Amino acid sequence: MTIYTIYANTNDHYVDSSNNTYSTARAGSGLVDDTSGAYMYAGQDYGAPTYYVKQAFLSFDTSAVISGQPASLSLTIYVQSNTNPATYDVDIVNWTAGTGSFVAGTSLSAQSEFGTATLTGTGDKVFSSTTNPARSSTYKLMIYGHRQETNSAPTGIEYILFRSADWAGTATDPYLTIDVTWPVYYFQRDEYLSYMRI
Repeated sequence: MTIYTIYANTNDHYVDSSNNTYSTARAGSGLVDDTSGAYMYAGQDYGAPTYYVKQAFLSFDTSAVISGQPASLSLTIYVQSNTNPATYDVDIVNWTAGTGSFVAGTSLSAQSEFGTATLTGTGDKVFSSTTNPARSSTYKLMIYGHRQETNSAPTGIEYILFRSADWAGTATDPYLTIDVTWPVYYFQRDEYLSYMRI
């Protein structure tokens, strides 16, 4: 068993959509992309008369992860601000840089899910997953409020503010933990070689 801790790349970013009509904001409107801030947002918000929908995008280099079925896989983010408890989803999305990353609410259910969690309070928050991650230099995820997928308009603050990879140091950067189980034959082979050396 081998455990990997992989921090997010600094190309992480979030996209903010806004409109006075929720269905339009949910679909993508007036998009603004933030690529260099020390914080990212995910979720929804309503500040009369405007609705806001926020999606965060992360990228990890998993190319060094050995072949084998992960025993466990999780994403940890450090939440700085969380006014109201809400459910957030993480999907596996091959996003591109810029506002084109934004995914319309009607398309969210068709994506590959990484994990989901109801988040309360601040500090480290974990999304657990059973998926087998691709071994790639650009393993990409997105975080968004579950209520965007269910077409539920916000009545106030329904978002989290969490630290990005641009925050100083790595102590609170988003990171993946991948716990890989080696195939059984590796141990059988090693035992056989040890026996032959006796």
